[in-house]
Order: sequence, then C-alpha cells, then structure tokens
Amino acid sequence: MDYKNDISRIIDLFDKTSDFIHFLSFDGIIQQVNNTWITNLKYAQDEIQGRHIDEFVHPDYRQAYHDYREKIMNGKGAGERFETALVAKDGKIFYLDGSIDFFYRENGQSYTRAVLKNITQRRKAEIDSLKNEKRLRTIIEHAPDAIIVINEEHEVREWNPKAEQIFGYSKEETLNRLLFELIIPVNLRDAHKAGMQRLLSTGVSKIINHTVEVPAIHKNGSELIVALSITRFEYDHKWNFLAFIDDITKQKQTETELNENKKELEESRILDQQKNEFISIASHELKTPLTTIKAYTQLMRREDEKGNFKNFHQYLEKMDEQTGKLTGLVQQMLDISKIESGQLHYNFTKINLNKFLHDLVGMLHHIITSHPLELQSEIKSTVYIDAFRMEQVFTNLISNAVKYSETGGTITIRAYEVHHEVIIVVSDKGIGIAPEQQQKVFEKFFRVDQNLNKYAGLGIGLFLSKRIVNDHKGKIWIESKVGEGSSFFISLPTANS
Repeated sequence: MDYKNDISRIIDLFDKTSDFIHFLSFDGIIQQVNNTWITNLKYAQDEIQGRHIDEFVHPDYRQAYHDYREKIMNGKGAGERFETALVAKDGKIFYLDGSIDFFYRENGQSYTRAVLKNITQRRKAEIDSLKNEKRLRTIIEHAPDAIIVINEEHEVREWNPKAEQIFGYSKEETLNRLLFELIIPVNLRDAHKAGMQRLLSTGVSKIINHTVEVPAIHKNGSELIVALSITRFEYDHKWNFLAFIDDITKQKQTETELNENKKELEESRILDQQKNEFISIASHELKTPLTTIKAYTQLMRREDEKGNFKNFHQYLEKMDEQTGKLTGLVQQMLDISKIESGQLHYNFTKINLNKFLHDLVGMLHHIITSHPLELQSEIKSTVYIDAFRMEQVFTNLISNAVKYSETGGTITIRAYEVHHEVIIVVSDKGIGIAPEQQQKVFEKFFRVDQNLNKYAGLGIGLFLSKRIVNDHKGKIWIESKVGEGSSFFISLPTANS
C-alpha cells in the first residue's frame, strides 16, 4: 500500500472540499483550517491559527456552538447536526450546518474537528421570506380563522383579530403571556406542556399537521369547542408553532342536540314498542285467569242443573286461585300508574323483621305447594318499612324463584346483619340469568329473552320491587349464573342507623 499517496489524497481532499473544516484544541484554540476557510473568510492561515474560535463565530451563535461542542466532548450527541455562523474579515456572514467530532492524541492531548456545509444561500432565502412580513401580516389580520403563534416557551407571539373575537382577549393582553394560562382548560394544561416537551425533544407529536377537536376557555370562563390545526416552523434558531383555530361550539351543540333528539326518539320508539308488548302480554295474562274463572263458572252451572254439587268446593278453590292472580296483575298495573304519576305512598312503621319474614314465609307455605321454602333468619334488629309494600316485594321475589325453578327445588330465604344494615337473600337453583341481562331485569317491561314464550309475566314485578326498595333507602341487586340459579339481595337500614 502506498501510504504517501494515501496521505497526499487526504490532504488534497482536505484542501479542496467545499466544506468548512477546522481543528480546535481542547480549550477552543484554532489549530488548523482548510482552504475553504481561507478563501471565504478572507484570512491568511497565520491570521487564524492560534486564535480562539469565538473570534470568528457570530455572537448570536456562540453559546449554541459552545453547548453543542461541550456535548460532543462529553460523549453525547454523536451524529447530531447543528447550525452556526462564521464572520469573514470583511464582515460577511456565512451560515453553516454540520457536525463536530472529538479525538484523543497519543500524547494525551485532545481536539475537535468540525465539518460544516455552507447553507448561506438557503438561510438568506429564509431571511428574505421573513422580509415579506408585511404581506403576511395582511393575510393574518384578515384570516377567517383565529391564528396564534407561540414559541418553545409557550409564549404568545401572534394573536390575530379573529383570535380576539373567539377568545375575548385583545392582542395586547396576550403577547408574551403563556398560552396555557389563557385558553387551555386547567385539567389539560399538564398534558399540553408534556406534549410540547415531547415534541421538542423527540420531534414526535400527535397533533402537528392534523386537525383535532379540543376544549378551550374564553376570557369570561365559558368553555368552547374548537377545531385546531398546528404546524411548526423555525425562526431565530428556535421552533415556533402556528395554530389555526375555528370555533365550532355552536356546531357541536347542534350535533349534540341532534344526537339527543335522535336518542330520545329511539328511546320513545323502544318505549312504545315495550308498551305495545306490555299491552299484548297484559291482555293475555288477564285473559288467562278470566277464561279459567269463566270455564269453572260454566261447569258449576251444568253441575247445578244436574243437582250434582260434589265438585263445587274444588271449582271454587280454582276460581279463587285465578281471582288472586287477576287481583295481583291489576294491582301491579295500578302500582305502575301510581309510580308514573308520583302517587305511590307509604305507611312506614317500626317492624321486627325476623317476625315479619317468619309470618310471610308461613303464609306462603299454604299458597306455594310445589317448592319447599326454607327460611334462615335470626335477625334481632328492627326496621322502618311499609309492611304491605315490602310484603309485595318479597312475595314477588319468592314467586319468581318458584316460577323459574324446577318443581321440588328448594327456595331459600336468608337474612343476616352487616353493621347497620340487614341483608335478605332469596335464592333458587333455577335457570339463571346471563350477565348482560342481569341489570336489565329491573327495567320496566323487560323480560329475559329466553323466557319470553316459556314463562308468563308482565315484566314489571322487579321494576316495582326496585322502586319500593329504593324508596325505603335500601338497595336491590342480583347474582346469577346460567343453569345454576339466581340470588336476589335486598339491603335495608336498621331502625337505629
């Protein structure tokens, strides 16, 4: 290998490249520069060598040059580029872009090498573009959107008349103030600052060059919804951010009203559908006991004509049973009417809950013969309740447990105390209810899908029960697994709580 020729070629490249190359000692003293330096800055080699680099770097760029060089010498920022400017002997300014590398010599001394491209023409073009500020100012002043410019420190640098109109601040009130203190809601300010920091450090942003809808604050404190589009540009060696803002508050209010109207119409449609289904079901449910009563009445007439009275007692029991069902259905419909008209009244009295439950289950034992009822209760506390209404609730829960359980399955009623509450649980081993339908069972007219045709009912019993329990300052909820059964819980405050 011809080392002399290689060295010669390296020296040749060093002297003939269009890049500005200079070597500095550790403390910033110029050790050597290439011919591009000499030619453009109009200095002789001996006028440059041994002088500090600060004597040639434009004052506006000295601190940035020091910071970048120190960063490189500390082993950070390798491969990053930076901008600087050198001043020629005749005062001409050369704008440069490049990088610095740090080296160690064998004798323990260190130095840096800078390789910088001449970007003077590009920079002058940028400067010239700024000279068109008057024309740009006219555009900004008459823009249909609010235009706001802020710098890296979040300070407002521009605030046009449309921004004054939208946000209520005059331009004089906003210049040099922090943007987030003016128009950004308090709960979003930390996110705004974090987003700006991330953008400055990584160049990554979710909103640059995109249009987003965000809340904003008017000077008077009212909240606005604005369409925001942001772009960034470099000016005076720093990033600035240009925001175009359109007030869409009225538009969003209109959209919200339309959506609410649409929702109300849909809810009304569903309610009408539910009412129609309820009328159909109620008609069927009312017709069934009436048809049965009528059938037994006709049987009794025929038996009476024959003088045969031996089955009258059986017929009367069946008629009484159906009359009870009919009375219950009518009572539920009347209660729904009272709830909707705000006329469901209560007669609260202090009740021994343990005795109340034992009496109720004892009564139901004579009515419900298909399923054993097991009561587990030794509650000592008393409660303030309307006995008639709470009897209605527990009867409904126990009847449902019977309805949705196989014949012979035990229905358990368990009561216990927790702090200042009593908890009553009605449990069965029946068909259970799917998780997505468990909260809906307390809605008016709701009936579980798989039970619509198999089991009778109006879909209002649990709705009534929830309303009655709530009016007793209690709570009602369900725990259920399909195929394993359901447990309905009721909590009531004790009389001493």
